[in-house]
Amino acid sequence: MKIALDLTPLMRVETGVDRYLLNLVQALAVADQENEYLLLVNPGDQDRLPDLDRSRWSVVPVHARSRWRRLVFQQFGLPRRLRREGVEVLHSPSFLLPLRAPGLQQVLSVHDITFFTEPQVHNRVRRSCWFRWLVAHSIDRADHIVVPSGWVKDTLLRFRRSRDPATVHVVEHGLDPRFRDAVQQAAGTAPRAPGLPRDYILFVGTLEPRKNLLRLVEAYRSLLQGGFDWHLVLAGQWGWQMSELQRTLKYPELAGRVHVTGYLPHDELLRVYTGAGMLVYPSLAEGFGFPPLEAMALGVPVIVSNSSALGELYGDAALTVEPTDVPGMASAIRRLAADPAVREDCRRRGLELARRFTWEKAALRTLAVYRTAYRSGAGNIPRNP
Repeated sequence: MKIALDLTPLMRVETGVDRYLLNLVQALAVADQENEYLLLVNPGDQDRLPDLDRSRWSVVPVHARSRWRRLVFQQFGLPRRLRREGVEVLHSPSFLLPLRAPGLQQVLSVHDITFFTEPQVHNRVRRSCWFRWLVAHSIDRADHIVVPSGWVKDTLLRFRRSRDPATVHVVEHGLDPRFRDAVQQAAGTAPRAPGLPRDYILFVGTLEPRKNLLRLVEAYRSLLQGGFDWHLVLAGQWGWQMSELQRTLKYPELAGRVHVTGYLPHDELLRVYTGAGMLVYPSLAEGFGFPPLEAMALGVPVIVSNSSALGELYGDAALTVEPTDVPGMASAIRRLAADPAVREDCRRRGLELARRFTWEKAALRTLAVYRTAYRSGAGNIPRNP
């Protein structure tokens, strides 16, 4: 097969989708020694790619950094380029694919379906009619779809009832190798992040409405009123529509108790993880959610929402809470902070669960989807028209 991956959605500041794209490429380069690959990537992102066997992996620079430029290239320039290159399978790994690409078998990654189920937690672009139309039609046009959890598959099939369930494949993400390599540091050898207190609750991710942070801070405030002495660290960049949270953080009782770090490079983030007493991830909806997995791999006890993919993937190794239940969230935090036996049980079960998620498995399952797509389109693919 000759397979193309569209990496033009990579962002300058690493997101969960970026982590998915880069780790998948790295794992495919190891797992697949037979097929040829074409990577389409913005020039500024080429140095983020792993070392590749250039006899089988070709990198094509594409100037499509802005959203509109990327969309135009994706819909018009990409299909023509791939036909010239003799590509047979295209993997569009971030929600959108070319709506007209005759002769190509198309694989689409859908990371969640919350643009449709919870549009209010997304920014203006992602809840716009045109963007949701493009996502819906990409789902309809894809030959095969890859999703990271059973929850995403079930939600997608409810949303697009005509979709054949056999063409929607659950491929769980893996743990970033940088975290797997750092597991030994979780035993206490990693240096603590400077400027942070001894005992703190950690949240990791973009500070945006979907992460449910206002309720987390409300739960934390209620704990402070009872003499709770841990701090709260919010590790991530500010997203959109967070003015209410920013106002709340100015309350006198939270001064010096809540720390917002901004975006952290990997090495700094690792130190923040390993110093944490627990991770709380109260998101309203996630298709996968990397931070709970990363925390578990480093031996940090975790509290997650019992909703969406979080309960499905992590519920057996974490304390779970209803994301809208502020007293319940506060109770879970208090219990985990006060009971060393509960913390140790969560730590042990989290480490065991984290070993399950590898990019090697994800790459092999993704490769199986490529093969299925190729076989279903064999004989219909024009070569070098």
